[in-house]
Amino acid sequence: MTMHGMMRRGVTLMELLIVVAIVGILATIGYSTYNRTKMESRRVDANSTLISTESIIERYLTENNKKTFDSDDLATSQFAFYDASSSTAVMSKEGYYRITITPDSTGYSITATATADTTLTSCASSGNAQVKQCPDLVCRKIIIDHGDRVSLNSDGDLADAASTLCW
Repeated sequence: MTMHGMMRRGVTLMELLIVVAIVGILATIGYSTYNRTKMESRRVDANSTLISTESIIERYLTENNKKTFDSDDLATSQFAFYDASSSTAVMSKEGYYRITITPDSTGYSITATATADTTLTSCASSGNAQVKQCPDLVCRKIIIDHGDRVSLNSDGDLADAASTLCW
């Protein structure tokens, strides 16, 4: 039997390299999509915590027949851990956001700020760029401000409502 008559078995190096390159490209696309989806799903942690905190405040105001929430209310035992200066500020349920309440003369703001870990480490540190929720540059802060729902990106600017769904 001659070489032309034999069936070729196996794959060539070139075919193997092409398959490896295609798999690599698909894995890269899939991994970046996975990370983006994971970050977006973690925003639900902030949203649900903000809404439940707003409910707690509104129930407190109703039960105490008050019109506004102020710093005296923040000092009560049920809100003591929400103080922005407290080292034990409330974390969101899953621990991706720090929750703070800021009262003023006309009401309050509740802010969920992305954190690098459960010790409230800020995402501002360059070493934290890829930790926990820090890679989410679009919705770094999610806020209920006097009943309005807003969000800030990593630069502190309002997130563009048309291009992002922080809420």
